[in-house]
Amino acid sequence: MLQVTYDDRLFTFQRRGGPSRYFAELITTFRAAPELGIEALTPFKYIETEHLLRADARYRRLPMPESHYRMQAARVVNRLRQGPRVKEAQILHHTQYSSSGLHMPAAVRVCTVYDMIPELFPEIFEGRGPIPHREKSRYVEACDAIACISESTKADVLAHYGDIDKPVVVTPLGVGEDFFTATPDPGSPGDYVLFVGTRDFYKNFDVLLRALARVAEDGAAPGLVCVGPPLNQAEQERISELGLTGRISQRAASDADLPGIYAAAICLVFPSRYEGFGLPTVEAFAARCPVVLANMACAVEVGGEAAQYFEPDDDESLATIIARFAADPASRQPWIEAGQSRAQDFTWRRTAETTAALYKSLGG
Repeated sequence: MLQVTYDDRLFTFQRRGGPSRYFAELITTFRAAPELGIEALTPFKYIETEHLLRADARYRRLPMPESHYRMQAARVVNRLRQGPRVKEAQILHHTQYSSSGLHMPAAVRVCTVYDMIPELFPEIFEGRGPIPHREKSRYVEACDAIACISESTKADVLAHYGDIDKPVVVTPLGVGEDFFTATPDPGSPGDYVLFVGTRDFYKNFDVLLRALARVAEDGAAPGLVCVGPPLNQAEQERISELGLTGRISQRAASDADLPGIYAAAICLVFPSRYEGFGLPTVEAFAARCPVVLANMACAVEVGGEAAQYFEPDDDESLATIIARFAADPASRQPWIEAGQSRAQDFTWRRTAETTAALYKSLGG
């Protein structure tokens, strides 16, 4: 059994999100499937990540008030619990580009590149203080192998860093079994289009608002449910400007709620101009929710022929797709079936298998 150690950097920093879900699913899958030959070691107890807290009773939140200081204190307590002599890891898989992470002793190091957003869109991070991504180049240099969550991300890594004299391996993300068995959320607000995630400018949220305004001009338009952070003042003003007041709602859904929210939606619209993978795409596929994507490399890689596409700024084409789904529920069925088939290609078991193969190539 090959031992692989995961550090606590991401788990003490991110409560929810794609990267923490990815590592939580890897760890729990390896522990549930010993035939994969990987013993997942986590030399820590105190974390913030909900995905792992719900999956495994061995983890806890540090018993102190919620704050950024609790996250920092959790790391300190985790270090103290290990003692002054930290055992060298056989393989250490870094979970985040923390400046201190490379001090951990390891015979072999692996890191995962989720995307190249900071390199392609540096303006997003201006004025936000220290960004872990700024240490990415140190990890790419120091690690013995790089995992990328899509072919598109791998291409961006190689384009940015040039020839890398170490393995760069694609380990695609997956979707949980609870999405395949999802039933529509009974508390959902009637007919609605779904948007999942943050709404930074590269996410292109405004094209969806413009499309819904077009649909509303031509008759009864579905609502929009945004799963993610609360709508900010600028977004609320834009919604009012487009005449969509009262049609847009925001939800902070739990992992348990999310499959049912997908299953009740008319469709998922994921208009992002750039993604490292786009986890909502496969979650929607599995939950029998048609998917509409902006036409960009990663979206096409993940969505294949099971999704519908529009050019990133073409709100008219997007409005046409939404209006057809809203007016003719039967038109959704072929896309539901295609999506369910496509989702079978993206499971966390497959993610674990491809990752295990990478570990064994380094530790054999």
